[in-house]
Amino acid sequence: MMRLLTAIVLLGATQAAAEGLSLPFSGRWFVAQAGDSLNVNHHMSSPAQFYGIDFVKAGGASGRELARGTPSRVSDYYSWGEDVLAPGNGTVVAVVSDLPDNPLGTKDPKNHAGNYVVIQIDDDQFVFLAHMQQGTVTVAPGDNVQQAQTLGLCGNSGYSDYPHIHFHVQDTPTLDEGTGQNPTFGPIDVELTGKHLEAVTWPLIRGLFVSNSIESMGQQIQSPLSLALRVALSKSLQLKPYPLDGGRRWTRGPETGGAAREAFPVQ
Repeated sequence: MMRLLTAIVLLGATQAAAEGLSLPFSGRWFVAQAGDSLNVNHHMSSPAQFYGIDFVKAGGASGRELARGTPSRVSDYYSWGEDVLAPGNGTVVAVVSDLPDNPLGTKDPKNHAGNYVVIQIDDDQFVFLAHMQQGTVTVAPGDNVQQAQTLGLCGNSGYSDYPHIHFHVQDTPTLDEGTGQNPTFGPIDVELTGKHLEAVTWPLIRGLFVSNSIESMGQQIQSPLSLALRVALSKSLQLKPYPLDGGRRWTRGPETGGAAREAFPVQ
C-alpha cells in the first residue's frame, strides 16, 4: 500500500501536469489504463498520449462489476450512455460526432478516437475525451464550457471494443501530435486495495476505483438543459465539416487546409 502511494506521488512529479481537474463523469468508475509505464498503461507507446487514461463505470451488487452478467452487447456495460463531463473550464477546439458505435468486441481502425471532444484548458493543455456515442456530442468548436458540463454520452466508437471514456491531455490540439501531460484530479475519492481515501488530489494509475468528492461536485456547474435538448440544439447549428480526420471534424467557421496524423490507436 505504502509503495503504491509513493509511486503515485512520484508519478505526479514526472511530467508537466494538468492540475486540479475533476473526473469526466459522475458516480464510481474503474481506472482500466493509467500510469507512466507500459506495464500498466498501453498509451505510453504513443508520446502524444503519454499518461492517457481509460475509465469504465463500476456497478452491480458489489460496486466492482463493469457489466451486467456476461456482456454480449454494448448496453450491458454500465458505462454505455453515461454522461461525459468537462473536467475543467475551457474552450472547445474540435469535435467529431457522426461516427457509428461498434458492436461489442469490434473496433474501427480507420477512426481511432471515434467521436470525441477536445477542450483547451490552458495555453498548452488540450484535453481529449474520446469514444463517445454517435450523435450525442452537444458542443461545437468555439463554445466555452464549464467544469462538469455534459459534453455527450459514453459510447463505443473508434478504436474501442467496449464502452469506456478515453482521456488524455497533450500540448497541441491535433490528435497524436505533441507530448502527453500527466493530469492530476481532485478532490476525488479513491479506493485502493480495499482502502478508501477521501478528497485527495492525485494522478491516476491502473486498478483504482475513483469518484469525484461530494465537495468537488458541489462546486461544479451543471448545464440547466437536458441532454436531449442539447443534442437537438447542436444538430440545429448547421455545422460544417472541417477537412481533418477524413472530413469528420466540425466547425462553424470557414474550411481550412491541413491533415491530421493518427500515429497510434486510441482506446
